[in-house]
Amino acid sequence: MRRLRPKVVLDTNIYVSALALFSESASQIIELAILGEIELYVSRPILIEFKRVLTVKFRYSENDANERLASIIRVATLVNPKERFSAVQNDETDNRILECAFAARANFIISGDKHLKNLREFKSIKVLPPSEFIRDYFGDR
Repeated sequence: MRRLRPKVVLDTNIYVSALALFSESASQIIELAILGEIELYVSRPILIEFKRVLTVKFRYSENDANERLASIIRVATLVNPKERFSAVQNDETDNRILECAFAARANFIISGDKHLKNLREFKSIKVLPPSEFIRDYFGDR
């Protein structure tokens, strides 16, 4: 019997870790999406924030940032959240992650962000760091 693929939303910091810093555990999450072992979801606000971080913080050129965005768009399903949340008071951009996950009916939010990790769960969506997600749901890869 084939197991259901987990529906996953990645926090911006996971995209940065995977596609700019080349963190092993974050990169493994992207690899799982490429292999079709997880269903990856993203929203425009997440893509906009990712591009902003690349260009402002990491000084990526417009072209290089757009290439990284394209790599996400190739493997993720774009959702358009209708509901707004304010569950995270200290960082408004974290609420965009929650909105995307809710709209996608995700099972997991993968994040290294302390505000999101402190939630542990949001509307039955588990919040996990990448290494824990990989260990608990895919074994040591």
